[in-house]
Amino acid sequence: MDVRSAFMFIPGRGFLYRIQAGWKLAGLLVLSVLSLRRDLLFLGGIDAVLLLLVCGSRLKLRDLFAGTRGLFFTLGIILFVQSLRLQDNNAQPFPLEISYPALVEGLPLVIGVLTAYLGAAMVYTTTPLWEMRQVLETMEGRFFPSRRRWISLALAMVLAFIPRIFELWQETEAAYVARGGKRGIGELLVILPIILERLFQEGSERSAAMECRGF
Repeated sequence: MDVRSAFMFIPGRGFLYRIQAGWKLAGLLVLSVLSLRRDLLFLGGIDAVLLLLVCGSRLKLRDLFAGTRGLFFTLGIILFVQSLRLQDNNAQPFPLEISYPALVEGLPLVIGVLTAYLGAAMVYTTTPLWEMRQVLETMEGRFFPSRRRWISLALAMVLAFIPRIFELWQETEAAYVARGGKRGIGELLVILPIILERLFQEGSERSAAMECRGF
């Protein structure tokens, strides 16, 4: 099943395509740290810069966020659950209520996750995986010249496994809808165990392959 998913390399000639993979990975590391700051104005400024880079690189947001409906849905559930509070008045029929101050306090966390995701999607979309592996091998060779390149190989496999998560989500969701499944929380309860099972299976297969190669 050919399904467009996030974190897939798309050939192009924009600004980000001209930057070396090492600089992009270093920038992504810095961005991941900065996205932990719980400041809406600060995160909004970072998002504005990222959107300018998207436009300058001739990327499409629908390609960067392809197959992320489950991610947004999960973040929405987390934001909703953390905003629930017990009511002080026991006379109310429902003991829980939505605390709007807590809801606002949770927004920086959600926006920070989306900021880090957007930065990672930009790097993956404009950088082939083999370039990332070359950068990791070069760095490992400089720090550990006499050792085998098993650290860079392990990191490269992790980087290659991340897009597979979104690809499996897209495939499973498409199969669920094709069989008459309805979207919503019920869909998440059905497809999430399937996705986790497939991820564990593929992870086990990759681990066995590395053991066969002596790692």
